[in-house]
Amino acid sequence: MEQKDLCLIIPAYNEEKNLPKLIAELKAAQYSNDQIIIVNDCSGDDTLEIANTSGALVIDLPINLGIGGAMQSGYMLAASKGFRYVCQIDGDGQHPPEEIETLYKKISKTKADMVFGSRFIDQSLTGFKSASVTRSIGIVITRLFIQMACRKKFYDITSGFRMIDINL
Repeated sequence: MEQKDLCLIIPAYNEEKNLPKLIAELKAAQYSNDQIIIVNDCSGDDTLEIANTSGALVIDLPINLGIGGAMQSGYMLAASKGFRYVCQIDGDGQHPPEEIETLYKKISKTKADMVFGSRFIDQSLTGFKSASVTRSIGIVITRLFIQMACRKKFYDITSGFRMIDINL
């Protein structure tokens, strides 16, 4: 379902193999070109060309800023276009576009500042493969620390599939 106050930001670094399929899936889910922002993070492949021919809004970063800088650039454009909610969808296609509506309903109903999709609640939806032992330990320790600090339960604090209310 198309939501006019919702913008989708795709941070993309060398995603020429995954981006065409993701864009097609988003359009099939009825998201329009003016709702999709692709942030090319100084890719060395054809990511920029694919983004430019997709019809989406494109930001081409002249230097690699990493995920944080790419998302900040996308947030700034989304805010300037008047969007209220921003959904981050990784350019590698690991986040199911059909679940964007689930995040949207949750954030708009609960009035939360941010909601996360989780790879760990129902792995059959994502096809997520387990992380390395070291990464898994880090995720658990970080999750426990954040849960204690916030006094809330979190499932996947490292998820890149998140929606944020940028009109706070």
